[in-house]
Amino acid sequence: MARKDHGISTPLDLKGKKIGATVRSTGHYFLEGFLNHYNYSLNDIELIDINAAELKGKLEEGEVDAITSWEPHISNAEKSIGKDKLSLLISPTPFRKDFFFTANKHYAQLHNDDLKRFLLALIDAEDYISNNPNEAQVIIAQKLKVSPDVIKKIWKTFTFEITLEQSILVNLENEAIWAKGLSNDYQEIPNYLEFIDVTPLSTVKPHGVNLIH
Repeated sequence: MARKDHGISTPLDLKGKKIGATVRSTGHYFLEGFLNHYNYSLNDIELIDINAAELKGKLEEGEVDAITSWEPHISNAEKSIGKDKLSLLISPTPFRKDFFFTANKHYAQLHNDDLKRFLLALIDAEDYISNNPNEAQVIIAQKLKVSPDVIKKIWKTFTFEITLEQSILVNLENEAIWAKGLSNDYQEIPNYLEFIDVTPLSTVKPHGVNLIH
């Protein structure tokens, strides 16, 4: 998201501009990939490290020319700054972001049944969302304290499924390679399969596991 009144209407206008992102976060990772698509690098812009919660405010105050952001911050920025003053530069390539539930390994070994019940509850929620999308949107809007219109606007950008897919490993490894490049210290990229236990999900939703293991 960029300030149109700062001379940014297309991705090519970002060269030499101040762009806010939380360094070493997925926003930082996304920004580098976004610039690379246009044959730019981080050397072509001035990267400003900003806490995620402060990104919208810094853009509103004009301290940066653009930020990497997501909903509902985008809609909030459009309201506070004015949609006519902003350029929304959408990634030309898909950017997938997964959300994980994690558990202490020792706890997981001792409470396998609890994990199965937890997953069954999530699968119930998954089914409810699929069968009652309008009602689900209202519930989420209430929980997040945002306008239902914002939730409706971004609804189709999310996939509400409890799965373990091979693409998860690919994404984790790509991000690990990127993170390694940020450090001068040698860091071995982990085998992420060692952090994944497919047993609970395989028991309650076998077709949800598409992970080579």
